Amino acid sequence: MAEKKNLMRIEKTSETGRQAKESVYPARELVKAAHRFHTQEECVAAALSFYGKKEATMKEAEELVRKFLKREVK
Repeated sequence: MAEKKNLMRIEKTSETGRQAKESVYPARELVKAAHRFHTQEECVAAALSFYGKKEATMKEAEELVRKFLKREVK
């Protein structure tokens, strides 16, 4: 059997007051799409885990990965 993709939709109001829909993706799909964030799968998995996210929009995931990669190493 083919595995169904788990895509969820959420509604957000844009600045103009219109309803805009953004797709929410599970963490495993975002990890597989690491090339879209110009990084490796391990970095995306670490970033989502660090911030406690099990699902996110592409825009939100991109921001989390960017912030994670710019953190200071201690």
